Amino acid sequence: MKKLIAAAGLGAALIVGVLAGAGTASADDSYANYRYLQGLNNNGIYILNTNLAINIGHGVCAHLANGNTAYDEQQWVFNINPQLAWNGAYNWVGVATEYYCPQYDYLVYAPASL
Repeated sequence: MKKLIAAAGLGAALIVGVLAGAGTASADDSYANYRYLQGLNNNGIYILNTNLAINIGHGVCAHLANGNTAYDEQQWVFNINPQLAWNGAYNWVGVATEYYCPQYDYLVYAPASL
């Protein structure tokens, strides 16, 4: 089933806090954004508001840098986009770490048991 993500008012409100800590954009950012959005699309997550989606991706990384767990971020993304479903939120967090903060990939893709 295809997922269509709309910009929810809750999502916009949560992003305001993320935007306050956002840095300046660089030339490499546009390519990373393109790959990130393509990664979401490849996972069946179709975006209506690209700026909001990009800010959510950067928000995931900012939260992980502040000590949140991947589970916390999955819950955050799910709360912003409940129509996404739980697995979609997991995929979103995985795509965000892959393209925006690969140093946290291990938090998302860590095995359940060693």
